[in-house]
Amino acid sequence: MILSEPQQGRKPSPDPVAVLRSHTSDVTCLEFHACSNLLWSGDADGHIKLWDIAMRRALVSRRVSAAGMIAVKTPWGPSDVVISQGRDGTLNCWQLVDGASLSSDP
Repeated sequence: MILSEPQQGRKPSPDPVAVLRSHTSDVTCLEFHACSNLLWSGDADGHIKLWDIAMRRALVSRRVSAAGMIAVKTPWGPSDVVISQGRDGTLNCWQLVDGASLSSDP
């Protein structure tokens, strides 16, 4: 159903500035990096991706959980570490290496 006019003073949603496409399943978690134009995302298939928001493309993609993702978190401040939590209860700490890959040895 599409409404052509707002009802009862409600404003329509704004048009998106960009659409980031790469996940093949539902996105279940997002985390903006505090000190850069980077965005982490996790999906229902267990993949995490690191996005460069300015370039609007995925820099890193890796399957880190067989059960899907619940959360992706980064520490506050400049850091190249990300923590992921899978639906199976596993926690992983990852370090971004050279801006292009993830290492499990931070």
